[in-house]
Amino acid sequence: MFEFLLQNPPKPVQAWPPEPPPISINFTRPNAWADKHFGQWCRNLTLDRHTQCPSGSPFHWYICCGETMTDCCFGIQTWLIIMSFSIFAVIFALLIFTFWLGPSPPPLQKLQIPSDGETPIILSTSG
Repeated sequence: MFEFLLQNPPKPVQAWPPEPPPISINFTRPNAWADKHFGQWCRNLTLDRHTQCPSGSPFHWYICCGETMTDCCFGIQTWLIIMSFSIFAVIFALLIFTFWLGPSPPPLQKLQIPSDGETPIILSTSG
């Protein structure tokens, strides 16, 4: 009945990633900002696949995707998506209110009623 108390406790599993490949002595390091490539690296050390994506811009970026996460996929910057949606929402709200309220009514006109019983005279609204 209490046999489970006599069993040895399980040992934790330790998984260490493999060592990265050594860098060649002939590897040229960039010395100036113009020589550097700022594209994101998509690495999978298990499969030993390394892909460097093209560098992005303020309007787009590249993210790692695919089954092995070593492919580069195009993506729009988050701030651009938010700003585009915000501008669209404001314009849409303005159009809704414009059509909902309808055209503005004509301005009121002043009516002068003569005391001698003649027909009323409409005065201009500019005065």
